[in-house]
Amino acid sequence: MNADFINKHGFFVNSMPKSGTHLVKQMLKGIPELHHDHTMELYMGLPEQLESHFKLLNSLQPHQFAAGHVYHSKGYADFIKSRGIRKILIIRDPRDVLVSYTYFMTYKYPYGDVHKVLKSMKTQKERYMALIKGGFLHYGYPHPSFENWLGGYAGWLNEPVLILRFENLVGSESVKMAEITKLAEWIINGRLENHFSPASLARKLAENINPSTSLTFRSGKTGSWMNEFDEEVQELFMKEAGSLLPLYGYK
Repeated sequence: MNADFINKHGFFVNSMPKSGTHLVKQMLKGIPELHHDHTMELYMGLPEQLESHFKLLNSLQPHQFAAGHVYHSKGYADFIKSRGIRKILIIRDPRDVLVSYTYFMTYKYPYGDVHKVLKSMKTQKERYMALIKGGFLHYGYPHPSFENWLGGYAGWLNEPVLILRFENLVGSESVKMAEITKLAEWIINGRLENHFSPASLARKLAENINPSTSLTFRSGKTGSWMNEFDEEVQELFMKEAGSLLPLYGYK
């Protein structure tokens, strides 16, 4: 396979935190000519980070992809557009993001202020409510509310982007393969010879999925928030962050 078919400027796999980035990275690494390593990871995209982010993105080769969790901004979107870099955005039910992120920061990522704050609390309920409200100190600054934190990715929905849903990637076999085939069609983008079909590429991508090798993977379940949130947490979420659900296409 000639990697030049993918995109002459490489591409960027962006996602909400805890939304299946590891699954998509594993699939893409199933293409022998396509490469990614830790030096191509991007996070947040704050104003003071733009110079280093743009330098990395500008260096992407046809056989490479960058990945990470980057908030939308006009400057970021304009830069990517000017370089012809194609984009993927992975999204997930915000309530499940909250559950997964809370477990990850409490038990799997023993660094930084968020871990210290969450670990000091006695119950998951306290942790969920703290992250929903925000306001605790994070490197000397108030941590944003969950609505503001996760809402920072929504602007990408209005850009030319392939949207992948976590729920589809871990759904039934038919639902999963339909989502992966959508990814395969996006990758091919009409540039491959006829003998290499989206279906055959989709099978190759699916064969490379192995959640057990991901340090960040916990359970991969959907709807886990229903077993985690009591009535008080549900009410607080809807009051403080309920706008995220229709924003990302959830109910």
